[in-house]
Amino acid sequence: MKSDTTTTVFNFLLAVVIVLGMIFMFMVFVRTHNLQILGAQAESAKNELVRVESLGNEIGAYYQKNPTPELKQILQLLQPGQPRTANH
Repeated sequence: MKSDTTTTVFNFLLAVVIVLGMIFMFMVFVRTHNLQILGAQAESAKNELVRVESLGNEIGAYYQKNPTPELKQILQLLQPGQPRTANH
């Protein structure tokens, strides 16, 4: 060894780099995990939306064969872009 001071400084820098690497690795792990959770939630929401749209289409088809005021009201509530009110 040439200098104990130089070795100490390099060892300290190596320790800092290792600790920072571990911190960044943990941050990437947490963010990746959160992204996977959000992806699963988005897929679940998409599937639920498809299911609701399918149900709406079935209600519309049934309404064509058997029109009732109740079904008309439900179909009006399901129309996109229509304001929804609590009053009937």
